[in-house]
Amino acid sequence: MMTGRFRLPSLSLDDWPTLRKRLRTFIVIGFINTGATYVLFLLANLVTPYQAAFTISFAAGVVFSAYANGIWVFQRHPRKRDVVAYAVFYILNYVVRLYLLVLLVERFTMPEYAAPLVVVVVMIPVSYLGANLILGDLVRERKR
Repeated sequence: MMTGRFRLPSLSLDDWPTLRKRLRTFIVIGFINTGATYVLFLLANLVTPYQAAFTISFAAGVVFSAYANGIWVFQRHPRKRDVVAYAVFYILNYVVRLYLLVLLVERFTMPEYAAPLVVVVVMIPVSYLGANLILGDLVRERKR
């Protein structure tokens, strides 16, 4: 029964294989998503400033990620409200990523083509936690 309340996960040693498998799949999907959105970023950056190119590629990546992680990592099709919650989480995530991107490019003079890759690596733990909270079933009871 869904109470709408979050609870701490009760994990046992039997849960670790599932967690490891989920994390591996999340990372594989992340590599695919990163590769595709990076190519999109490079293409968009040919005709738009790097900030706009980043925004376009980021939005495309969020949509792909919500469905791919829901289906292949957490073995369920996301509901509309899950996708909306995922999008809201990623809007906040986007603000942090864009700030990091601008900081790397403008303050630390990192090349525009390299900075998005560093941002992705730095944000992996935050992204997994958010995906698990929204799409996963380890910390929230779900109707079965």
